[in-house]
Amino acid sequence: MQKMLALVALSAAALGGLAPTAAASTHPVPQAPSAVYALPSAASLAAPRGDEDKDKWCEKCVKKVIDKYKDKLKGPKGDAGPAGPAGPAGADGAVGPAGAVGPAGAVGPAGAAGPAGPKGDPGPTNPPKVTQVTGTAGNLPSGKHEKITLTATCPAGTVVVGGGFEHGSRPDTTKTFNFWFWESKADHAANAWKISYQQMNEDGATFPITPYANCLSF
Repeated sequence: MQKMLALVALSAAALGGLAPTAAASTHPVPQAPSAVYALPSAASLAAPRGDEDKDKWCEKCVKKVIDKYKDKLKGPKGDAGPAGPAGPAGADGAVGPAGAVGPAGAVGPAGAAGPAGPKGDPGPTNPPKVTQVTGTAGNLPSGKHEKITLTATCPAGTVVVGGGFEHGSRPDTTKTFNFWFWESKADHAANAWKISYQQMNEDGATFPITPYANCLSF
């Protein structure tokens, strides 16, 4: 029993600063200083039951002492311990959403002039030119609904690119002057310019018509 009480007293002293003193007993029992609360006597501690393990009973005794004096036997707060080592780096977080488009920046200065490019191929020695070709003239028919088509053909080595016509004055001004002019266009298959007229009156007025073609050569 004295050995168990000594264990209880030593536990309380470790928690609250109880100072054990020597006793005449073979198993010294710590004595509580007068400034500290007295430990419970052996008589106040219930003896272990016959079926109770002594070690477990002793643990209960120690717990009673700790519970009774834990609020009154607190020592001063100790110094802060040293900082622990840095932990490992955490995993990369998820990519955040794209930010809003920022305002346009100021216009930068003009860049330096680039190097000169390579010399180009020489151009044609003869510049292109357009010449006008006059076709064979004809007279507008005098019969009603009669037609005439006249052409001006460009010579070989040239290309028709335009054309037109010219008609003279009517020799007989007493006749009715009424005709239909329906085309003046290029005939690329023939490399020519053609024009077409139609008389709209019976014994109508007539006049000469001359076609022209504009021909391009290189």
